[in-house]
Amino acid sequence: MIAAPELSLATAEAWLARGEAALLLRVGATRGSVPREQGTTMLVSASEVAGTIGGGHLEWQAIARAREALAQGRAEPEVWSVSLGPSLGQCCGGALSLHFEPLSTQSLAAWASPPPRFRLQLYGAGHVGRAIVQACATLPCTVRWLDERDAEFPAAPCPPTSTPWPPSL
Repeated sequence: MIAAPELSLATAEAWLARGEAALLLRVGATRGSVPREQGTTMLVSASEVAGTIGGGHLEWQAIARAREALAQGRAEPEVWSVSLGPSLGQCCGGALSLHFEPLSTQSLAAWASPPPRFRLQLYGAGHVGRAIVQACATLPCTVRWLDERDAEFPAAPCPPTSTPWPPSL
C-alpha cells in the first residue's frame, strides 16, 4: 500500500482522471472521544490510500471494508456506525458514523475544499522560494509570493495555492 500524506481535491481528480476505482470515506456524526472531527475524509483504492480518518484499528478496518466493496464491485453509498471501544480495539470510547461513497464526477462536484490551515507570505522568487512554493503545493495553505524581480518567477504556472506578487504576473 502506498499512502499519500494528504487528501486533496487534486488527488481525487487525478485518481478519477486515470479511471482509478475508489471510495471516498467521510466521518459523519460523532459522539464522545473520536480520532478525527466530522467531515474528515480519506480516499481508498485497491492499491492506494490518501488522507486519514485517524489511524488505528478504525482506519485499518475502514480500508479493508472499502477494498472489499471495491473488489465486489459495490457502488452504492454506505454508512457504517462504529463504537470506538474494546470490540474494535480502540480506546477512544466515542462513536461515529463513517460514510463510504464511490469517487465520481458527482462526488467531486460536491467536494468542499477545507479552509487553508495557514497563509504564508513568501519573499523571494529565487531557487529557495521556488522550492518552498512547490513544497507548499501539497499542503492546505495559501502562499502570497513576493519579489520585485518579475523575471525570477517561473515561466510555468504556479501551483494553485500560490499567488505571485506583483499581480501583473
